[in-house]
Amino acid sequence: MKRYSTASISKRHRQTGARAAANLWGAAGVWVWMILLSACSRQPAGDDVVASYAGQKLLRAEVDHFLPDSVQGADSARLAAEYISQWTALRAVAEKAALQIPDLDAELQHDLDLYRLRLAEEAYFKRLASQNAARFEPGEADIRSLYEQERVRFTADANYYRCLYVKTSKPNQFRIVSLMRNPDAAALQELAGWAQTHAEEFRLDSSYIDDRELDRIGAGFPGNIRNASAGTPYPYTTRTDSTAWQHIFCMQEVVKAGSPMPLALCRDRIAGILRNQRVQAYVEQHKAGLVREAQAAGKIRIGE
Repeated sequence: MKRYSTASISKRHRQTGARAAANLWGAAGVWVWMILLSACSRQPAGDDVVASYAGQKLLRAEVDHFLPDSVQGADSARLAAEYISQWTALRAVAEKAALQIPDLDAELQHDLDLYRLRLAEEAYFKRLASQNAARFEPGEADIRSLYEQERVRFTADANYYRCLYVKTSKPNQFRIVSLMRNPDAAALQELAGWAQTHAEEFRLDSSYIDDRELDRIGAGFPGNIRNASAGTPYPYTTRTDSTAWQHIFCMQEVVKAGSPMPLALCRDRIAGILRNQRVQAYVEQHKAGLVREAQAAGKIRIGE
């Protein structure tokens, strides 16, 4: 699939080429790339060439392989140009290294072999993890357990706010305020049902927002919205062209930077920690099983 054109990346390549060369040794996988470049001479099939170096061709298929599937348009062209700049810079370095280090191939062969094995291991377990994704998902009880055991690990890195907010052009201010003040969950459900039809924008769930989002919805609030008393609905009005907008804002909770996070704010993070732990345990267990199978089949010999 063509997500960029050679014309769109040629200018970007010229702009990024010098920077790529200057930062060549700053990227964490460059040394491994140099190993691969020194050992690989086979060209992929196809003639859609996007760059070349001393007769060695870089094909569009190779560039596409390293581009994330989610990027399109200008982002795709930018990433392609950066990849091409790295590709040409690495070949320039590899060419010089081959001239100045007589035994380069032999020197790098062990590292190259090990790296290929690790790539194969990574690809294999990545596929296994994808095929068995459901078994690694933690339950709510596991998430809450880790949260209670290690709560000190989870502190807010910024300010977060939980609030109720409705923006509407329908004159129903007093009813909205009344429903926001009502602690009964049914009142909030009624308000959410009304907002679905009549509100331009609303926030009536238990999620948290950051300072930037608070400033956006609080534009036009009389005074500093951060000083709003918790649990008190504040109605105010703004105007856009010929439309008068009614806003009702009610602060529910403030989590300040450096303070403990409520579970709702770090649930996804904890789930990720538990998921990674389970995947790692599965990988180690599966790897040990493969070794036992190989030993039973007589494939492993130590000291022979």
